[in-house]
Amino acid sequence: MKKSILMILAAFSVSITVAQNNPPATNPARGTNNPDQRTQTQSGTTPQSSDVPGTISKRFSTDYPNTQSNWSQVGTNYRAEYADTASRLTRAIIYDVNGNPVGSESQLGNNEYPRTIGDYYSKSYPNEKYNVWSSQDNTGKRSYYITRESDVIWFDDKGNYQNKTPRTINRTDTGNFNR
Repeated sequence: MKKSILMILAAFSVSITVAQNNPPATNPARGTNNPDQRTQTQSGTTPQSSDVPGTISKRFSTDYPNTQSNWSQVGTNYRAEYADTASRLTRAIIYDVNGNPVGSESQLGNNEYPRTIGDYYSKSYPNEKYNVWSSQDNTGKRSYYITRESDVIWFDDKGNYQNKTPRTINRTDTGNFNR
């Protein structure tokens, strides 16, 4: 009986030692263990800054010097998300594989988007908080969206409801450039 108890204690001690020596899994883009703050893109990859091709990271550093960013990959494009120090809102820039900007996303403050968006959302989802984002492609075409837990609600450039798509990206507060 004593041998059995000692064996169990020894096994328990070894498992505690191994657990203490292995760091917890973190999300490289967010640097967090909190699953509510993890980012997973449509392609299922979240590259670390060192995994982003040099032409893209150099372009970002040139365009946004001294800016910390979180990178994600959407299809073949790379998305750099960063905090705008002036507005304290989140911004993102999307680059193609050659380092050319192909779109941008901006979290919007109150009164920076058409009123019809707020009216629609308040009627459809009463008492639910939301953040409105603006998405602009490289041709200048603008749309708006709100990311919910299960879907993304899209609006045209005038704020008219367009459609609702399933949420394929697990993000908390971030944009969703590709639908």
